[in-house]
Amino acid sequence: MRLHFETRMIGLAAAWLAILMGGAETAYAQASRRAKKPKPAAKAPSRPRASAGETTVSDSITLRDGTELLGQVIEPSPKGTLIVLARRDWVRANLPDRIEGWEADERAATVAATRQRRERLAAWREERPAAPGPGDRITNWLDRELAESSGPGEPSPLIAVRLGRGDVMTVKQRGETAARALRGAWLLGIADPETTPLATLADAIAGRGLILQGDEPIDLDRLLPPSVEPEARWLLRRAATEALNDEGLRFIRFGSSVLPEPLPGQPPDPSAGAALVGGTIRDVLGVGGPDPLPARLRDVAARGRVGAMVTTIEVAPDLSAVSAESALYYRGSRGWERGPWRTGSLQFGAVPPVVVGAVARDPQVQAVMGFVESIGGGLVSPEMKQRGLIMGTTAGGAVLLARTALVTSLAGVALELESATPDRRTRPKP
Repeated sequence: MRLHFETRMIGLAAAWLAILMGGAETAYAQASRRAKKPKPAAKAPSRPRASAGETTVSDSITLRDGTELLGQVIEPSPKGTLIVLARRDWVRANLPDRIEGWEADERAATVAATRQRRERLAAWREERPAAPGPGDRITNWLDRELAESSGPGEPSPLIAVRLGRGDVMTVKQRGETAARALRGAWLLGIADPETTPLATLADAIAGRGLILQGDEPIDLDRLLPPSVEPEARWLLRRAATEALNDEGLRFIRFGSSVLPEPLPGQPPDPSAGAALVGGTIRDVLGVGGPDPLPARLRDVAARGRVGAMVTTIEVAPDLSAVSAESALYYRGSRGWERGPWRTGSLQFGAVPPVVVGAVARDPQVQAVMGFVESIGGGLVSPEMKQRGLIMGTTAGGAVLLARTALVTSLAGVALELESATPDRRTRPKP
């Protein structure tokens, strides 16, 4: 019991500091490639994974007059309605008699969506600082967006075509592999993907560095026209943007301890390790207090923010493995809710010894080790300290796995801050 107690104290204290050592992340990433990747929390695709002999990537929709629309059918669609995403330039070139009516329908919906978006950005700006500070990307972006004309912008690269049941003769959908290839090609701006053979298109996409395998969605929001967006979706989008760009919105949780992550390049607070060890002692003795996370989230809300990222570390009871879960929390009408999450886990000792050595030599880690040894009454052996350090670096690797996966996922939800031009704005899905 004592061995597990003291090793756990050392491991958690070392983990807290090890996670924050930016120099160790490259080695953590090397270990992560050997670990089993966590499966994203995504819906199962409605399409088959692949179809035998599939050579093209576009769904084919034959209209009542015999013309063919190439694009991608979106699932699910409203009852009796077929929603098809298509590249606007392709439709203009191949269905010139149709696109005028489709764009007229689109304009009516775009006016309402643009008005809604502008009102939400203005309300968001009111909760931001009056004058943006250094590194405040969101406030600067909001000021640029609100300074722009609210009139119609450039047409989006993709158009969402809504077809009634009487408009369609036949529908031929491609498999999931082809569907992902088409979405990837649209995202990368590859020319004429609708008629390019699947194998050729896959090679071109791989050459651009986009990975098509896996279940992570390929988000096309920024290529679509604006559409009216439910409040819950907007809050999730705003929360993701804040969690990825604002300072002070990321936390690490061990047991009953919730501690803020320091800013990149900022040295960890020396008292953090001591606070973590104290919390671990209370957990082991069963003297835990109230959950500290609600108080942390109240502080976030008091700053006018609606998003926070919380990474929770769990150590197996037998100390054989460490797992981590990174989750986005967002503040809605009913208070704080847990949003998207990702997980990562590593077996004890999965991180290379060179990383353990680098962590052990860090002066702040040595200070925490000394603190643990002092409260251990001189009974903390070198073997215990080494095992604790291994646990700490393993936890750091698990955190890197989970946090990287969540950040990748949120990047597809968050608003794009690089440009204020209409064609670069993030657009909700139809």
